[in-house]
Amino acid sequence: MAAVGSKDYYYVKSDLVSIDEVPFETKLFFEDKEYYRQYVLSEDNNTSTIDDSNDYYSMLNLHYSGSDLSIAMQAGGSAIGSLNIKFGDPLSQNSVNAYVSRDDTNITIAGVGYENSQYILQYSFNAYGVLENDDRVDTRDYGVIAGLGLDLYRAGYFDASLNATYFQDYDTREREPLTGSFNLSRYERHGISMYANSEYGLSAYGVRERKDTITGATLKFSHRLFFQTYLKSSLKYSITDADISNYSAFLETRGVKLSPIRAQRDNDLSSLNMPTLDGSLYVKSAGYGDIGLSSVIDLSSYWFTFPLSLQREAIYAKYRYYDVKDFTGFRHSVNEIMAGIRFDMVLLNSFALPLSIDYFHNDNALFTNNENQVQISLGITF
Repeated sequence: MAAVGSKDYYYVKSDLVSIDEVPFETKLFFEDKEYYRQYVLSEDNNTSTIDDSNDYYSMLNLHYSGSDLSIAMQAGGSAIGSLNIKFGDPLSQNSVNAYVSRDDTNITIAGVGYENSQYILQYSFNAYGVLENDDRVDTRDYGVIAGLGLDLYRAGYFDASLNATYFQDYDTREREPLTGSFNLSRYERHGISMYANSEYGLSAYGVRERKDTITGATLKFSHRLFFQTYLKSSLKYSITDADISNYSAFLETRGVKLSPIRAQRDNDLSSLNMPTLDGSLYVKSAGYGDIGLSSVIDLSSYWFTFPLSLQREAIYAKYRYYDVKDFTGFRHSVNEIMAGIRFDMVLLNSFALPLSIDYFHNDNALFTNNENQVQISLGITF
């Protein structure tokens, strides 16, 4: 073998010696502790006996899993919002929640709910009571919401299901829609993206509401264009077979429901939401089509001495066209524009705190008393 000395290179003959070597073994500080050694395999590779005398009951293993709080304020209006406290079991088979909510019609409800996803047939049940109804006499005092769901296909980004819901509407004493629907969707969202990278959805539904049948469908489309800019669009249309007058529809709350409630516990898929609407309307048919753009801006500022930090922002705008037909056959057109900005903040660098400022414009004075509306909303999860 070649070697290097202090003065020159030289060659030497050396006997080969075999040495058994093993990788260096890292020993962690807790490996000598008794609480660790009891779970380590013994020298004869026998494990200790597992105690399985206690059966697992998911309903007896519910633990607190989080709370969602949202508050919104409209210019010239009262505060609205909701608080939802959730409990779940370690296997995510059962969940229980308690909630209180105040919507755009100034109705406050509180209730409890249960959801089971352990079996192929999933089901849920909610019971609520009305705490405050703005001195109205036409609202329900209490009610229930029940749902069934059957997954026909779920793999990757695709999902197909059949659903049935029964809903006792707290906004009126009479409405108790029973809904059946077929839902097909493809949903793709990566990492911590604020919006879905792509979403395609179809929902076809039929609703039995007292003596009437309401049918309709919803289409959704969303796709990322470039960077973090997203194009969104949706279509929805509902029609009833009821043949009554506008006055009867108002008194009996029959027909397709138009509602201003932006975030309600409403399982009536046939109802349409119009954020700038004054009160609820009941019509022969209604539909809308909208298109919008959203763009996320990653400007952040983190503070370790100030309680609030800024993660990112988003600006968005949407145009929606409504076609509404009353029971006399007269058609109404409504153009609605919405624009807003969202700030994703963090409280104490631990709790997400999204702040949104939204502007709405409605060009039809028959549907709103305030054509221009501004809403500020704030949410937190803890």
